[in-house]
Amino acid sequence: MIMKHFLILLALLSGVASLSAGWREERDFADEMRKKTEGAPRVTPYLLKGETVPVEPELGINVHQLDGQIAGTLKKAGFGTLRQTVYWYQVERSKNPGVYDEEQLKKLDQRFADYKRYGFEPLVVVHGNAPGANWANREESYQRFGRFMEMMVKRYPEVRYWQLWNEMEVAFTDLFGRSQKLPMKERAQCYVEMLKIVAPMIRGANPKAVIVTGGMVDSDEFPRGLYEHGGKDLFDILALHTYGMPVGWSFIGRGARVRSIMDENGDRDKPLWNTEFGVSGEGMIKAWGIPKENPLQYFDDKQAEQLMNCLAYNRKAKIFSKYFIYVYHANSEASKDVREKLKEQLPELDFNDISFSLVKGDGTPRKFMLQLIDEQMGKKKSGSALKTVDGRLLFRGKPFFPVGIVFGRTAGEMLQAKEAGFNSIHQEYSIRDVLPKGAGEVDPAGVERIRQLHETARQNGMVLFPLLTGHYIPGWLAKTAGPAPKDSDGKPVGLWFKHSIHNSVYRQALRTFWETVAREVGSDPNAALFVSWNEPAYGLDATPDALAAYRRAMAAEFPSIADFNRETGTSFETFDAVTPPAKPDDNRRFFYHWFRYNQRRFAEF
Repeated sequence: MIMKHFLILLALLSGVASLSAGWREERDFADEMRKKTEGAPRVTPYLLKGETVPVEPELGINVHQLDGQIAGTLKKAGFGTLRQTVYWYQVERSKNPGVYDEEQLKKLDQRFADYKRYGFEPLVVVHGNAPGANWANREESYQRFGRFMEMMVKRYPEVRYWQLWNEMEVAFTDLFGRSQKLPMKERAQCYVEMLKIVAPMIRGANPKAVIVTGGMVDSDEFPRGLYEHGGKDLFDILALHTYGMPVGWSFIGRGARVRSIMDENGDRDKPLWNTEFGVSGEGMIKAWGIPKENPLQYFDDKQAEQLMNCLAYNRKAKIFSKYFIYVYHANSEASKDVREKLKEQLPELDFNDISFSLVKGDGTPRKFMLQLIDEQMGKKKSGSALKTVDGRLLFRGKPFFPVGIVFGRTAGEMLQAKEAGFNSIHQEYSIRDVLPKGAGEVDPAGVERIRQLHETARQNGMVLFPLLTGHYIPGWLAKTAGPAPKDSDGKPVGLWFKHSIHNSVYRQALRTFWETVAREVGSDPNAALFVSWNEPAYGLDATPDALAAYRRAMAAEFPSIADFNRETGTSFETFDAVTPPAKPDDNRRFFYHWFRYNQRRFAEF
């Protein structure tokens, strides 16, 4: 972050007439674009590397670190994609190309492991010149950067989104002509020359990698230059940054302008992302001065109001496919004179708590973050939208007759089903998704796939009937959970049961699976109902685990083995010797007791 984002505001405060007219122009342009884009919102999905991307936008956030506390807050607020920086110069620390700091790489290994552990999708922005990389040797530096990116995408194949540079036309690097004060279109030409070298190296190293342009500050000449100089096929997503006060003017006006430039250049199907927008107390001070009363409340209220306005607009107009708030927490950028004036009013003030941050230094959410959390809680409290009233099935209060299909996990497949007349899909997930490696080792990637299935169904207007299958078994469980249920003659008696329901390892795996699903997506109002098994049927299970369970149950039910023998017409000496009859005619009283026991246990299961 740098203070250039408030140039228009500084001009206003300084009274320079020519620049003062600039903010009025931006305000009026934003008003015009709001009416235009909200009146004709995007309805067709995007295309990204051959896959369709739902038109409904996703809110992301910039973070500088990630731990359990931060992950918990972000989950509560509904975030799924996080943007975080990798500095080239921290990994390639010397002028010797290709020599990488192993300690820094180990830190990155842990960082990306944490993303997987906590179930987040990372957008990784890479920037910051390595030592020796500069404008004078830019072509050599582009090659060197390409080799660095090639190493990164090979080392981290699970990372999909890679953003190349940050506000590169105005800050943070001289590799694209900033220090030479080149016109914006010529700076764009330099960036395209870099892409011509780096993009093929990334795609060769990992064909699944998605190339995101650096977040542009300029929303006119630079993006036009990208297309004029042949950059269209060298990136998968175009990215923009929008700051200002109020932030909504640039968020709307500049976003709509860049979207229009993309469409004009035949890139209508390509997503546009806003990878930084935010509101800080320092920005408000520069625009409007320090409030005389309750400044902290004022900063919180205004930040929340402006950011909510951006969300409301994008949810309606759908200009940005993904948009990332800056920032979870960051240090203050307040000047010395601002700090001195605020200290007079608020001696105990932590200036970092009035920056772009959405939480305070101790992790306490500020107003906007609380609003996001409340919004997510509201979705969960709504519960299932499927109800029966007077014998009629209602979904979201309207008569509903499910016309479903067992098909479609991607947005494209769901749209195909919808076009064919279906309004519902039936899809399954299993223990193998949640516990692929071992008991208690919940896999974040598997959980994310389950979440994504629900989100994709919601975004594409398909009601979801999830099936929680218990018969897709990971290898570790197959080896440890005992045999499938069989009767006394060794014949299978469980339909779609790979193990006995009396086996403790199997039961615990099922419990973890079901509890994880309930915690992560159980409150999804778009899930009409959860199907707990596929075609369940269970017979007279006589596997060792089942017999042991039966004997324990009989010992608990009857005071003594003599009482059990009188009830069943048997003569066993101990409960451990109890063996049920294989056929009814062997002992009808005993067989009926055994039969009823199995019915009860299966019902309890």
